Amino acid sequence: MNVSNSRLTGSIPAEIRHLNNLIILRANNNQMTGVPAEIGQLKNLQVLDLSNNQLTGLPLELGNLSDLKALHLSGNNYSTYDLDLIKKQLPSDVQQFCNNLL
Repeated sequence: MNVSNSRLTGSIPAEIRHLNNLIILRANNNQMTGVPAEIGQLKNLQVLDLSNNQLTGLPLELGNLSDLKALHLSGNNYSTYDLDLIKKQLPSDVQQFCNNLL
């Protein structure tokens, strides 16, 4: 699913959890401010690109994405503490693009 450059604001709807077969979610270059904890239920997700939004927090449930191969979070203002906790749960081979604006 690609919703990049769509001028999205607010948070990704919690109903995203129903997209069980979602493999790629590209929601970069928007003005989103939040990510719901339910995103951690997307067990088949391999690529998550939330770069260049206005995220100030990350749900720890991102660490539940056991099939994740690439995580793009650059260009946001999230807590590096949150990201450090999430990284501990992710597979060790995940490519991370996480340059923070802080």
